[in-house]
Amino acid sequence: MLPLPMAASGDQVKQGLLVQTGIHPNNNPMGGQWRTTANPSNISTGMQRMTLGSNASTTSRNTGFGRSTGPVIVSYAKSTTGDIINAPHFEPLGDPTIPVGHSARTESTIGPASTKNRYMIVIAKFPDHLLALPLYSHSGRGIGHKPADVRANYMAMKMQNDASGGGDNQTPYEPLEVRYAWNNFTLKSTSNVHLMALVAVSYSKVNDISGQLTVESCELLAETFKNLMEKAIEESLD
Repeated sequence: MLPLPMAASGDQVKQGLLVQTGIHPNNNPMGGQWRTTANPSNISTGMQRMTLGSNASTTSRNTGFGRSTGPVIVSYAKSTTGDIINAPHFEPLGDPTIPVGHSARTESTIGPASTKNRYMIVIAKFPDHLLALPLYSHSGRGIGHKPADVRANYMAMKMQNDASGGGDNQTPYEPLEVRYAWNNFTLKSTSNVHLMALVAVSYSKVNDISGQLTVESCELLAETFKNLMEKAIEESLD
């Protein structure tokens, strides 16, 4: 695995860093040197600024479940590390108190599952799919109740230049900064990205691109993810 480059700024940032993880000036959904505005074809309500402490959740949105018609919004050539996307997400139901028939619960042949459209951050891409890291707000509770070694698998999030310090950061890392957000994407103060819960997403099932991290946060995300994954693999081989 190639080493990650050192943090840069100015013209170097504008040229795009971390080419090996997908951040490249000519490889992003909006074209140009770096995405600075939302794509008009992807917007129905105009650009929206994320708000900390919002009642809106980062874990669902009111759309049909997955995309079956219409143009493909994301592709290998139109995606980059740090994009915040919205796509279908499935996992075993973690809260057994969610009743049968609830929109967040689906009965399957192997037991109840949590099924919803969830926001995720793109970490890597391949010819037929991308890998993304899911965002959780933990019903507004945060992750402070979790053990330290579990909290080490999460990173908090904040709006760029937010002076509040990133809301309720209960992780051992600096919060990731979001430079742009649109399509009604809002951010809770307890929102975190789960670094070790990779999700494979088909390009055709991405509902929309909802935001983007800063270049510096893309570097931090990639480096932290790589370190955690290498450590986990080494410990598994012992």
